[in-house]
Amino acid sequence: MCDMSGGLRKALIGGTITVAGVGAYVGNQYFGDSEAPKVDIEPIQRRDLKALVSASGTIQPQVSVDISASVMGRVTQLSVHEGDRGHRRTVSPSDRP
Repeated sequence: MCDMSGGLRKALIGGTITVAGVGAYVGNQYFGDSEAPKVDIEPIQRRDLKALVSASGTIQPQVSVDISASVMGRVTQLSVHEGDRGHRRTVSPSDRP
């Protein structure tokens, strides 16, 4: 086994760490990005966010509901409109001609 004094061991460890740090710094300067990204800076203010998105594809609903009746018949009149809220004991479809 190699017999080293404590001071020499600490000097070798410190030198190794220093060489590794200098190597990392030089490598980063040489191989790193040479130009920082461009950033727009504006003062803070409250305003509406406006964005225009254009895309092609198919719109899928989050929830799809199938409505069916347990009794056959014909609905001839609805007394509600799309988006209206229903209330208890309100009969909306009419099967009278």
